[in-house]
Amino acid sequence: MKETQSSFEVEREKASPQKAQRFADLLRQADTHTPLTEERLVELQQAVVDPRFHEHTWRHQQNWLGKDLGYRQQVDFVPPRTADLPALMRGLLELANLWQGSKANPVSLGPDAVILAAVIAFGFVFIHPFMDGNGRIHRYLIHDVLAKAGFTPRGIVLPVSTVILANLDDYIATLEQFSRPINRLTDYNPAQPEITATGNEALYFQYPDLTLQAEFLYKALERTVTEDLQREIDHLLGFDRATRALNALFDWPTHSMELFIRAVLGNGGSLSANKRKSHFQWMKDEEISEAEAVVRATFTPALMSRAAQQ
Repeated sequence: MKETQSSFEVEREKASPQKAQRFADLLRQADTHTPLTEERLVELQQAVVDPRFHEHTWRHQQNWLGKDLGYRQQVDFVPPRTADLPALMRGLLELANLWQGSKANPVSLGPDAVILAAVIAFGFVFIHPFMDGNGRIHRYLIHDVLAKAGFTPRGIVLPVSTVILANLDDYIATLEQFSRPINRLTDYNPAQPEITATGNEALYFQYPDLTLQAEFLYKALERTVTEDLQREIDHLLGFDRATRALNALFDWPTHSMELFIRAVLGNGGSLSANKRKSHFQWMKDEEISEAEAVVRATFTPALMSRAAQQ
């Protein structure tokens, strides 16, 4: 769920609980070795966007990335023309499925798993085959390819989008390293969509140099494994220790103990007056003090500070 939340926040969007759950369920399916096909990507697109914007095949109109300033459109990137999409996506999917492996026999030969994930995921987002949802699918594909290549252990979802969100300027620079040179060659006016874009030839998307993108993904995964994942493990272990200790103190109403732990963590080690009034009026002062001390004792100051910031 954290990876889901971060992936949506990269798009400056807050997912509804239903949409977040659908995307989290998709992430759990990343290691099922379902082949990447047009139908599969359409399914992913429909899972991450509002039903009003569902698509059923590759886009049929020219899309563009940039800002609508009202009096004019600032075009930052024009993906390939619709006529070129079938061949480009066919090539990308053939490459992805060539090294798919299986649950019992992950890929052991072929391209490095991280390089392959960078090629497929960034190749996809530069082609931008849908009108909406491309960014979230792009980050899903990182998990999909790494899982199929045997890089990610079964049942594990690495919080890569959390690292991307924390290093958003570097991520944007990585995207722009590819898009800016093409944009300088491209001529397209969104106000006149009937006039075909020029300069965004398929050739640029068939044979991209994705060295910088692979380097970025390597750095993101390194931080994910050595820092972020370790903090998540420490948090879960602390939560487990706090649960056992609090269970030994009192009989807690259903779900109230977990809420108490989260509330104390989120307030820097003590229960706020609002939370006490709304959920814990049944507790005596000395019981709250004792339970707060238990939570503080089972989490490191760094983890408690990070939880409060979130």
